[in-house]
Amino acid sequence: IDHAEGVWLYTKNNEKILLSKKESDILELFLRNRGKVLTPQYIIDTIWGEYVQLNTLTVMIKRIREKIGDKNVIVSKRNVGYVMY
Repeated sequence: IDHAEGVWLYTKNNEKILLSKKESDILELFLRNRGKVLTPQYIIDTIWGEYVQLNTLTVMIKRIREKIGDKNVIVSKRNVGYVMY
C-alpha cells in the first residue's frame, strides 16, 4: 500500500488499484493482522472510532474485494468476523 500524497494504492501483480482512505485503512488493518479473525465491532472501533452500521463495513469489504478482483482476499467467518490469510 502506498500512502504517498493522499493517494491510496494497492499493488497486485504490478497493477495499481485506487482505494479510498477507509478502504485502505481496512486493508492495512487486515494486513497487519493476517491470519487473525477480526470481529466486525473491532474493525468498526479501530477504523471509525465511533458507531457506524454493520452494513457500512460489509459494503466496504465488498468494495475492497471487487477492486482487488479477489472475493477471497478477505474471508467471512460466519457469526464471527473476517480474516485475511
